[in-house]
Amino acid sequence: MNLSVYIFGSFSKGYSQYPDDYSSAIFQSFAAGAKATTQIAIRRDGNLMYYGYIRQLEQGKYIGFCVVLNGLYLTQVNDLFTLFEQEIFTLVAEGLLIHFNERGEIETNVERLYLNQDEAAPVTQSLRAGFAKLESQCEPLPTVNYGISKDSRQDFTTSDDQTQIVQSSYTHGYTYVYKGDGYNTARLNSYKGVLAKSYKEKKELKTQYDILRKQHEKTLKEKKQFKKVLILTFIVVLCIAGGAFLFANLNDTKGRLSRANGTIREKNTLISKKDDSLSTMKDNVSTLESYTEVLRNDKEELSQKLYEICSFAPFVVKECTVTSTSFNFDYYAVEEKEVTVTLKAINERNSEVVSNSHTLTFYKGGGTKSLPFLYQLSTSQYYYVVLMVDGNIVAGKRW
Repeated sequence: MNLSVYIFGSFSKGYSQYPDDYSSAIFQSFAAGAKATTQIAIRRDGNLMYYGYIRQLEQGKYIGFCVVLNGLYLTQVNDLFTLFEQEIFTLVAEGLLIHFNERGEIETNVERLYLNQDEAAPVTQSLRAGFAKLESQCEPLPTVNYGISKDSRQDFTTSDDQTQIVQSSYTHGYTYVYKGDGYNTARLNSYKGVLAKSYKEKKELKTQYDILRKQHEKTLKEKKQFKKVLILTFIVVLCIAGGAFLFANLNDTKGRLSRANGTIREKNTLISKKDDSLSTMKDNVSTLESYTEVLRNDKEELSQKLYEICSFAPFVVKECTVTSTSFNFDYYAVEEKEVTVTLKAINERNSEVVSNSHTLTFYKGGGTKSLPFLYQLSTSQYYYVVLMVDGNIVAGKRW
């Protein structure tokens, strides 16, 4: 399958692509026509078909992928969303080129892709492997219809008729398929929700902290002003007092001082309460930051555990079914690898074992496999069917 793979986008230092060649004008025209958070952009240029994907990021940035086929076109366009969206999840989960910020938004700190070739190269390899699985959906490219402008454009959504979308892809110069929602995987939405909730709680605590700080500053100012008023009042009372009324006025002054001291004590108590509240808010902010760090560590630990699981078994069976002639299953793998598996069917009644081995290639990201039994099982008997790798059972079912 003759194809080329590109990564492109608007990053912190402007537009960049990997590998860098003459195709940049086509990719930038894809971005200019983007209207949704995600979209497939298709360009026919003679005998070449450009299948592009653009994902909008924060702050006006975007990242895109493009696979170029020579002499072939795809008969199913919507399947590309699944392939590209899974690649977006992998990049975010591993922090390659793009990542989540503290608000749960996807952003990038990449300046130029040629400075990040170690991260970009595995992405192109993954997309190349993913497109290889779609080879059965490819057909020879019809001749160019010169009655239609090479720069003509057709817009669709994922709910539109697939036949019309495919026909437009090889007939018109540009074809766009927009997807307004459902573009995140379930795990990506889960990560995003946790971070967004954490950021919201942190922001609310910061707001409460600012309110209490202002109230505290106001209380301190009132306390200083009250002391000044108290001193002035005392001086005035001393000046007025005199002569025969000195003793009576002194008693009156003592009463006022007593009441003033009571007010001061109340103010001091209020200040103490505000200080306690402020300290509590600071503790809450610290706790939230610690919780955020725990979440980040949990994410790294989950990724490590996934790789550890896959080191024990090079793939994980997600679902399996059994017929009288074959064992069928869906799997997930973190890397492409050739593995020899053993398929056994054990007769429940007489313990007869039907066993054979298969050497298969498991692709990164997952797929579906169907393994035939050595011979057809009896539909009137019950069997325990197991799939084994290196003597370890990785899947099984009673049939």
